[in-house]
Amino acid sequence: MRIVACGLLLALVAGCATDSTAPTASDAPVAVPGAVAIPASTAPVDPALSGTWTPVLAELGGREFKFGQDFRLEVKGDRYVLYGAPQGTDRGRLVFVPGDPKAFDVYGEEGPARGKRYPVIYRMVGQGTLEACYDLDGKERPAAFITFEGTNLFRVIYKRR
Repeated sequence: MRIVACGLLLALVAGCATDSTAPTASDAPVAVPGAVAIPASTAPVDPALSGTWTPVLAELGGREFKFGQDFRLEVKGDRYVLYGAPQGTDRGRLVFVPGDPKAFDVYGEEGPARGKRYPVIYRMVGQGTLEACYDLDGKERPAAFITFEGTNLFRVIYKRR
């Protein structure tokens, strides 16, 4: 379960890439058999997410979750790369959606989350701290920054490196 959760988390948080406003070939949906197509963002990329993030606290389904020592998330624009997951490096895209709290969907393009979508809510908490909550089942966007036993809700607090 930890491996699955780690892979999903990596895919959700890391997906920011370019700041270009002109469409490029990389903006086209990724064709992965049985995968969800990647739509365009309906909200602007959040520049506050760009950077390298390391988890300081995490919980999955109401229980504490531990990451490996080398785990880190790198976000650049709408692209992410997740390093240090037991299943290997994960890469993909973040598709931003309007809402309160702020939200994006993580779309895995390479690695353990390839072809998967994870809805996420996030917020900046103070200087250099990011809190995100993912639905690792890929069904519904979390309603709050809390997890419950018997769910695959995954909450992580990251510090900017």
